[in-house]
Amino acid sequence: MNKSYRTFIVIATVLLLFVPSTILNDIAQSSSIENMPFKQEIAIPVDSTVARYQPIDVHISFNHPCWAKNESWHSVRVCYNDGSGLTEIESQIYGLHFTDDSHIDSCNIVFILPGDANGREKYYVVYSDSETKAPDYPNHVDVEDAHYFYEPISGQKMDFDYYKITQDDYVVYGICQKGVLLGEGVSHTIIKLKPNSTEFESKNADQFASFAMSYAIDGEKQYTGSPRAETVSKNIVVDGNLMVRVKIESISPEGNIKTSNIYTYYYCPTSTKRIVAHVNHQVLDSIEIGGDGERDGTYASLSTFKSRSATINDMNVGNILPSLHIYGEDNTIKEYSVPTNPESHKSEWILSTSDDIDLGGKAWLCIDDSSTGKAHALIFQSNTGLLEGEEDGIQVKASVKQVVKLPGLEADTGSLFATRNAYESGGEHNLILPKGMNVTFDAEFVTVERGGYEEVDKESENFQKLTTYRPLVASNLST
Repeated sequence: MNKSYRTFIVIATVLLLFVPSTILNDIAQSSSIENMPFKQEIAIPVDSTVARYQPIDVHISFNHPCWAKNESWHSVRVCYNDGSGLTEIESQIYGLHFTDDSHIDSCNIVFILPGDANGREKYYVVYSDSETKAPDYPNHVDVEDAHYFYEPISGQKMDFDYYKITQDDYVVYGICQKGVLLGEGVSHTIIKLKPNSTEFESKNADQFASFAMSYAIDGEKQYTGSPRAETVSKNIVVDGNLMVRVKIESISPEGNIKTSNIYTYYYCPTSTKRIVAHVNHQVLDSIEIGGDGERDGTYASLSTFKSRSATINDMNVGNILPSLHIYGEDNTIKEYSVPTNPESHKSEWILSTSDDIDLGGKAWLCIDDSSTGKAHALIFQSNTGLLEGEEDGIQVKASVKQVVKLPGLEADTGSLFATRNAYESGGEHNLILPKGMNVTFDAEFVTVERGGYEEVDKESENFQKLTTYRPLVASNLST
């Protein structure tokens, strides 16, 4: 052994004696995926080449004890192998089931399919039974309990509590808890903002969807139900780096309808934006439908809007998109035109009860503009299984109306409703919502900037497969 090598050994030994034990521990506790002792394959239910950037949310039971302290500090990593070795991808865990104070035997894992997926790659969760460093991933999504107030003209106000959903510094959605928007109830209304909006403002609103249950009544209000709820409970269920989840439960002013929903937003790095709703509507007392009878038990709705002001520039927002497309029960895509400048405060029905338009197996409906390729859609996990009995299924109705007509301000809407299947051609229209009626379903509110209704049709196939695969969130309704 030469002198220089002996000198190196002595110096290295001395340094090791004085290196703090915490640094040595960090070295020993490397979180590199190659150093993880355990690996399990994650099967995905979709073709990744047509589902790039789609969120995967799966329940995993570990074959070995998995070290974890909480949702942020744990040994769980997700990776894929396309033939060139393991590549780590950002992930999130929640719903941890502990076996002791530092080990779990199961949890839910969220990750996003990579943009270079080729359909041949395999996905894995790797983990350790001993302590590791916490994963160091960017926090892409956030949720905030907030309030919005704006009264552009006396008596015409926007005043509501909402959850603000942000992604990488941009506001993507507002999920309304309770309040009013130009006289309309907004509980369970989701406001989609324009791309790259940095503030939640009326001028940035792009589209509305509602997962409240409403019904027609006599009088000026024209409808009531859980959208007009004043009694609301809510909480943030999950707030992670790739996914956030909130719960909102509301009761109609009359005390006869309760809507309990879970809303989940997954990080989406593309222009397409989507939010998932797990919906439960309960009829607490028998209800007789009044008014024009068209809203005879609305499960969800999609509304495009337009407001114009001669004096308030911030109120010059929105357009009523000119087309409706619906995947019908005969498994064909149906197209309808939408009047873009309604003049009546009463709903003008484009599709009414007597048209008997029901959703088919792909179970989607959308408002769109073929000239731009933009489309807003509701996609249901299924067109059956929502309700026990003969009225299971989803009937589609559509209307336009003028919401506000004042000097200097006009606001119009066009709405597409998913309703109870309370009418079949040649039969009677059922105008009673019976006590004990319980409607449960999963649905997605999605916006595509390009591709129009054809892209919605593709999205529906992925959503239905992924929703069947995802962990049930019904248990969170009691959280």
